[in-house]
Amino acid sequence: PKPESARIVLTSKNGVGQIFVAKFQDEAQSAASRGARVWTLPTREAATRMMGVLERALDLRGVSFRSRFGETAAVARWQFVSEVASLVLDAKYEEAIAMLEGQGDI
Repeated sequence: PKPESARIVLTSKNGVGQIFVAKFQDEAQSAASRGARVWTLPTREAATRMMGVLERALDLRGVSFRSRFGETAAVARWQFVSEVASLVLDAKYEEAIAMLEGQGDI
């Protein structure tokens, strides 16, 4: 990967987690060593744009915040939206749509 590359990092443990953009060389490598899922995008702008789309579509920031403070419904929701976000980042769009339709989110 090029120096301008960036990574989207998804951490999730016991229904609590977060998703963020990291510089390629910095946080992403340490996060990957902690068992996080990591996706490399060509530029930081592309990673930030993709994060914005996922955050708006799935309310990732709000769900992550509520799950970290123990809201039971948010913990279950975080597990669901983090799986959908992973499918989108893996380019498995049909599976992501099927999950959203199954939950009645579309």
